[in-house]
Amino acid sequence: MPEDPLVFLDHVTQHGTDYSGRKLRMFTSVGSRFENCTFNKATVLDFRFGAGMEQSEYINCSFDHARLDVGGGFARFVECSFQNADIRNWICFAVEMIDCMFSGTLRQVIFNGTVPAEKRQFVGREHNEFRGNDFSALKLMDVTFRTGIDLTKQRLPSSPDYIYLSDPAPVLARSRQALVEDLTLDPDIRQSALGMVGRMQETVNKGQKQLFIRPENYYFHASGGSRAYLELVFSFLRNDGFPIRNRPLN
Repeated sequence: MPEDPLVFLDHVTQHGTDYSGRKLRMFTSVGSRFENCTFNKATVLDFRFGAGMEQSEYINCSFDHARLDVGGGFARFVECSFQNADIRNWICFAVEMIDCMFSGTLRQVIFNGTVPAEKRQFVGREHNEFRGNDFSALKLMDVTFRTGIDLTKQRLPSSPDYIYLSDPAPVLARSRQALVEDLTLDPDIRQSALGMVGRMQETVNKGQKQLFIRPENYYFHASGGSRAYLELVFSFLRNDGFPIRNRPLN
């Protein structure tokens, strides 16, 4: 396939197409289906997996060693491989992911379990199917699972760099109570810590039943003087959090 910095595919079906090693300014898919296609070692500055107002599908595709900066959109991935990939800026409000394998790094990514109300007419569903995915060898940098992603149906990293709360509501309630009752705390630290716990509780209230947290993401965005409240909150969460015991995915 000749080199072209722009690829635009509108309502096409591709079987076994090889994009390996290509360096593209943009890849755009609208209402298309890809089966057994290969994007290994590709570099795409703007990868629009599912542009337009229709969903695109990727079945058994490989993105190993790819470097992708991703736009939003409507897409479904089934049994795809993202080994040693570097993927960033992926806002998955209406993305489904089933039995996919990941390693490498995800940066600034949001995975939604529920499709926003204004987007449901385009994909014909309220919930995104999200199960059987293996993130266990992945580095998650500013990655958020929210609005009902069932983390018990995924394999997650089990290193001490992360905190996994299988039932966060009572943990957050105990943390909040401890912060309120400890009169020795600096008022500014207490207020910041309570705000952080409140934001986590809001995530739970919006449907996320388990929380998966990488403390380093919070420290990276905090100045030196504002780290005390982070250390306080994470000490509560680590004491209450449960280790991840990954089981084979069915």
